[in-house]
Amino acid sequence: VAAGKFTAVDPTTIGFNSGVILSTGCISNVIGPNTEDGATCSNGQPGDPDLTSLAGFPTFDAAVLHFDLVPTRTPLTFEYVFGSEEYNEYSNTQFNDVFAFYVNGANCALVPGTNQPVSVNTINGGNPLGTNPQNPQYYRNNELRDASGNFVSGGAGIDTQLDGLTTVLTCTANVTPVSYTHLT
Repeated sequence: VAAGKFTAVDPTTIGFNSGVILSTGCISNVIGPNTEDGATCSNGQPGDPDLTSLAGFPTFDAAVLHFDLVPTRTPLTFEYVFGSEEYNEYSNTQFNDVFAFYVNGANCALVPGTNQPVSVNTINGGNPLGTNPQNPQYYRNNELRDASGNFVSGGAGIDTQLDGLTTVLTCTANVTPVSYTHLT
């Protein structure tokens, strides 16, 4: 229930047509529109020590995908979007969903131009929305409430249950062509 593939009905929702989806909850909860302020499901799984280290707080229900490939050229690039139901009410708190993309042991899922991992605390619109935002140029708000906590008439505008998500970000990693590369 925490991993799968997707094909977008509307590629503007996520930012690309298809890909892999990983969730700390149920991937079925990602399907829009946003009708709930806190859609969730617990998988009863442990966190991940690497993610806990990046988040600075304990993690739970980690979804991890490992694979190896043999690249034909360098650098290797992947596009991704990070989204969470913990936006905006948990931004800048100890509840910090985090994402990592390790290529040969190095995380390349970083806030552009920084060494910060991509998380609810490093890319957001603030908490409450508009207060102390972190790297908001990479954030897409899909919250059902405005900055005052009032429900938005007509609901959120992006066709996903997620309360917020990043713009399309790119992981770029130097690799050795024609040599096994491990991705996590």
